[in-house]
Amino acid sequence: MSTKATWIWSFGDFELYHHRKLSLSREERGHIVPTFWQLYGPNCLVRFRKTVQLEKEEMITVSTDGEGYLQLGRRRLSYTEPVVIPPGEHVLQFVVGNPAGIPALFVEGTTIFSDSSWEATAFDGTWGPVGFWNLDDRSVTPTAFELPCERLDYVSKTETEGGTLYDFGKETTVKLVLTGLQPGAVYRVCYGESVEEALDYERAVLRETFTPGRQERVLKTRACRYVHLTGGPADVCGLYEYLPLETKGAFRSSDPLVDQIYHVSDYTLRLCSRLFYLDGIKRDTWVWAGDAYQSFLLNYYCHFDPQIIQRTLLALRGGDPLVSHLNTIVDYSLYWLIALEDYHLYTGDSAFIRRLYGRAVKLMEFCILRQNQDGLLEGLPGDWVFIDWADMDKRGALCAMQMLYCRALEAMASCSALAGNDENRLRYAELAGQVREKIEKIFWDESLGAYVTNLADGKPTRQVRRHANIFAVLFGFADEKKRLSILNNVLLNDEVPQITTPYFKFYELDALCRLGRLDKVTEIIRAYWGGMLAEGATTFWEEYDPRVSGAKHLEMYGEPYDKSLCHAWGASPLYLLGRYYAGVSPVRPGFAEFEVCPALGGLDHFEAEVPILGGFVRVRMDGAAVEIETNVPGGYYTGDGKRVGLVPGRVNRFSR
Repeated sequence: MSTKATWIWSFGDFELYHHRKLSLSREERGHIVPTFWQLYGPNCLVRFRKTVQLEKEEMITVSTDGEGYLQLGRRRLSYTEPVVIPPGEHVLQFVVGNPAGIPALFVEGTTIFSDSSWEATAFDGTWGPVGFWNLDDRSVTPTAFELPCERLDYVSKTETEGGTLYDFGKETTVKLVLTGLQPGAVYRVCYGESVEEALDYERAVLRETFTPGRQERVLKTRACRYVHLTGGPADVCGLYEYLPLETKGAFRSSDPLVDQIYHVSDYTLRLCSRLFYLDGIKRDTWVWAGDAYQSFLLNYYCHFDPQIIQRTLLALRGGDPLVSHLNTIVDYSLYWLIALEDYHLYTGDSAFIRRLYGRAVKLMEFCILRQNQDGLLEGLPGDWVFIDWADMDKRGALCAMQMLYCRALEAMASCSALAGNDENRLRYAELAGQVREKIEKIFWDESLGAYVTNLADGKPTRQVRRHANIFAVLFGFADEKKRLSILNNVLLNDEVPQITTPYFKFYELDALCRLGRLDKVTEIIRAYWGGMLAEGATTFWEEYDPRVSGAKHLEMYGEPYDKSLCHAWGASPLYLLGRYYAGVSPVRPGFAEFEVCPALGGLDHFEAEVPILGGFVRVRMDGAAVEIETNVPGGYYTGDGKRVGLVPGRVNRFSR
């Protein structure tokens, strides 16, 4: 028997089914809170096909996620028993229907097996490559798939508040396994990211009350560090549910605090990495495009796992018809489009871009149709204009939004070239150029030395916030003179309101790195992320304001514990340390050409490893020299006025 068989399905069906399931499962104070945007599901009927040429007869065994038949020539065959395929050329066609799950196929023979070489159609007149994802166990269908678990024990317990408080030592996701229960007793389980939350059953986000009918019970996966159990005796352990990911990046330096921040960032991202990238593991547990966009960039510098990016992109885009922006947020639709170009740059995977291209075009056109009469993008009724949790005037057309819009158009011009659609490439590039001109004309204020926030009531406001000015640096809107003005008048100006979310700290520090201020970035990383560690964080938070203290750190959205204390967008040091300190970045898609331009950023020395397509880059740097190793050709070192090609398989040493 071949060991190459895997479950296959119509492209995107696996992601749509499990995203829908996830989006309907959020818990909040004892009840389910589904998402508030449209959800899409898989096809219910799919035909699979493959042409085979057999020199002799071959027996195949078939499993399906659903019901159907094998079409072999003019015959319809059952596959409940092994099927013998006679010699010769055959077009094998399997029809699989599943009204409640994912129509999927698993075929295993000597030379015939289900894999990526098959095609599928949802009876819409088109055929395309199948979807698949290393699901090689025929006994576990794609519909029934669950992430693996491993035993996790608490590190301490305390008798308190009429029950027992269990501490797992750090933030985690866990299925509680309770044994030795007393049937008929009323048990209450309260989960907390903090002790305060775990002891406050009425206001905690995650909780459960139950009366066991037997002595053992396994509860659903929930996020916590602490669990408070009342109502009766029980033995407690946990099952940690996780996505298997290999950490391929590393960072060690002269600063123990920076090193700790790197490791906690890695753990934060790992916890938020499930089938898809989640925003956080406790409150929402939803897939948000803005959060996911940053997770993709962190992935490239830590795990370099393209598959979770693919799954997340498919889940976010959903199906058709498209009736709203992704997550109903205007900027989040734009991040999704920009992410496609990034994905191709880092992975070189043009086939995936071509497969998503039709869906991408529909999303881009949806955005274009929502331009105002001035050719600018605004939020319409039902749209959420987010940008950031910030004190910002969001009336009318926001400058930051136009910058994202322009970048999305440019990204789609690039994707159109990959898809061979020259008409769209030219059109999107032309629209992007028009938006760029309008941004400079409307939003740059020479007297303020900055881009203003928005155009409202027919005229630009004079409000200056960091967000648009950060994008001006990152997306190439500001020339050298304006970049210097933005640095001094905005980014280093304490009179401009500070950013308090790690979400936009990511972009702010990215901009400072590009402006050559890694010394300032190191200072901010130590103060901001180090500040969370000083407050006892074991993962990084959704929001952090160093001006508050105590239980105030747990509050958000008008609730005492609704702030997520494990939020993927809090892990941005992974990207910053790999991209700018180690200095590794792709120049051509798939690292066919790449640059290593390291910088100490105020550190005395560091050693870093960055995963790249096909291998790695290791960088060691101190005040005297830089050493670079890689096993991939196409790299070069830039620094201290040098631009020197790297020789794979050896230590490339450069004096400073």
